[in-house]
Parts: sequence; C-alpha cells; structure tokens
Amino acid sequence: MDYELIEGQGRFIFFLHGWGGDKNSFANIKSCVSHLKRNMVFISFAGFGLSDPPPKAYSTVNYTEDLKDLIVKIAKGKSVDIVCHSFGGRVATVLAALYPELVNKILMIDVAGVKPKRSIRYYLQIAKYKRLKRLVLQGKKEQSVLDKYGSLDYKCISGIMRQTFVNIVNENLKPYFKQIKCDVLIFWGKDDHDTPLYMAKKIKRWVKNSVLYIAKNAGHFSYIDAEKKFYPIFYEFMIK
Repeated sequence: MDYELIEGQGRFIFFLHGWGGDKNSFANIKSCVSHLKRNMVFISFAGFGLSDPPPKAYSTVNYTEDLKDLIVKIAKGKSVDIVCHSFGGRVATVLAALYPELVNKILMIDVAGVKPKRSIRYYLQIAKYKRLKRLVLQGKKEQSVLDKYGSLDYKCISGIMRQTFVNIVNENLKPYFKQIKCDVLIFWGKDDHDTPLYMAKKIKRWVKNSVLYIAKNAGHFSYIDAEKKFYPIFYEFMIK
C-alpha cells in the first residue's frame, strides 16, 4: 500500500480518501496542519494512486484488513485517530467495529455506508437493465445498449476494480456503525447529493458517542467547500 508518512509527535492521524481518490486527496488539509507537528499518515488504498490493484475483488472488510496491518506496522499496535471521507468512511467504520482497540476517535466527512433510499423508477431501471443484459448475452442485442446504465464511477473502471466497486456499494454497514464505541465527529455538506444529509442523521442515531456538524453551502467534498469551517473543527477535535 502506497502512503506518505509525516513524522511528528503524539498519536498518529490516518487520512482515508474517498473512491477514486488517493493519498493526495487531503492536500488542502495537509498544507494547513503541517505546522502542528503531528504524526500523520496519508494512504492510497489498493487500486488507487500508486498502490497495486487488490489481488482479488475486494469488499470493505478486505480493505479494512489492509488498513489494520498498516496501522499495526506504523503505530506498533497503538490506537490511532482517523479522518475519513466517503469510501474511506466505510473502511474506518468497519475497522472501529472489528478492531476497537486500534481506533481512538474518528472524524467522518460525508461518509458512505448507509443504504440509500430508492424510488420505484430505480427498481424499474434495474429490471430493464437485467432484461437487456440477458439479450446481450444471447447475442440479440449489442453491448452498447448497456452503456447508458451505471454510475460514472462504474463506467470508468474495469476488471477487479469494477467488481470491487459493485461489492462495496451494495454493502449496508448499519450493523458496523452500531458497534462503534469511540468518539465520532460527523462533518457533512448540507448540499451533498452523493451521500445526502439523511445519511448523516442516521449515522448520528446509530453511533452513540457522535456529534453532527452540518456545513452550509457545501457538497460531498465539504472539507474543501467549507474549509474555513472545517479547520477549526478539525483542530478542536483532533489536536486540542
């Protein structure tokens, strides 16, 4: 796993990026907190940045095991603090549930893992896609008829990473959220359309020791959109 280690003092802070990101996703945070002289680790999950693709189609648990091994290696088994965005929040959630001794506290930013609300139209589209796929497999339709289906993230990947994406987006992490015992600060963009605000409110209910901060005029990358609000909260929760 590719990562950047900034050596300093105190408990390690691990930064976990979202889907499609890498260790550079938190560059804006790094530039503002480097003077704090904390031990910080910015990672690229398997299949992202300079990290090798996973050896098989991964689930969130597989990514969690990779992260656990890295924490044990770098922090020598001591608990760490975690800042996570979107997909990185999935991994942090499972880690805190399965290995609570390794996690001191978590700052969650627009994290994924909550089962989304689906409209009737969505399920009709799924049914139509499955019918067309059968016709493609039978040679009665061209592969191109399926091109308009699927998210942009899905269309931009292939092979192991495409199956990994399918595995992960179909996971409902509610049971893991409910197992988290450490302190959690939830920072969320009010205008987030990728992981809408109702997801943050569910996480707030499921995680006992949690506080929710809603950033106005901010979307899925709220730590960038509302950076003037984010930095003081980051400092108060993670450093002070």
